[in-house]
Amino acid sequence: IYYAAVDVFKLNGLDDSAIYYSGLYQKLHDSIENKIATSSLAISNMRLNEEKNLYNIRRMQQEKKSQTQQRNFIILGIILFAIITILFVNRQRLKLKYQQENLEREKKIIENEMLAAKQQMDMFTQNIIEKTSLIEKLEGQMLASHSSAGQQEIIVTLSNLTILTEDDWDKFKVLFEKIYPMFFHRLKTKVPDITVAEQRMAALTRLQFTTRQMASIQGISPDSVHKTRQRLRQRLSVSNETNLEEFLGSV
Repeated sequence: IYYAAVDVFKLNGLDDSAIYYSGLYQKLHDSIENKIATSSLAISNMRLNEEKNLYNIRRMQQEKKSQTQQRNFIILGIILFAIITILFVNRQRLKLKYQQENLEREKKIIENEMLAAKQQMDMFTQNIIEKTSLIEKLEGQMLASHSSAGQQEIIVTLSNLTILTEDDWDKFKVLFEKIYPMFFHRLKTKVPDITVAEQRMAALTRLQFTTRQMASIQGISPDSVHKTRQRLRQRLSVSNETNLEEFLGSV
């Protein structure tokens, strides 16, 4: 291109100086073009490096995010494991406490049953001790009332009975009515809805047993005897001034 331009200049009558400056211009132009091309390449390289840097930054950010999520999952797992462990320990503790409470409750029940059995045994023991004096008293009553031999035998039998079950009560009732016929019938006439406990108390009172003897025969406490006797008074409309034994003796 350069030599072609020189030929053109010569044909047009231009001198060597013009050709020289034209060549210099061409070199300068080419240098500028080279610089531009080099700059474009540098810019492209810079852009490429920038994209690489952005990619590396995004990759590092993604890795950091993944590490953060992994760390959070580990922390969450530790927290869940701690919660489960605490719940399990508390459950075991509550279970142990419940078992201990059950053992204490069963222990108290057994102690109460043993105490009740001891009290009942003491009552029966006292009942045996009192039987002798009771029989002697009944024998004295029979001699004073000139009871028949059959009645005397029945009274002695009654004094040795205990009324703890329905079967015991039926046996007692049969023997009692042999001595005092129609007693329960007349009692129900006065109080139609009289209870079995009140009938028992009326019969034992009619036999003039003491409070301790009544308690021993029925297997209850003397306090329960007092309460039942007081309830019987109210049911029969007998005042406290009236002797209950005498009243029942007239039934």
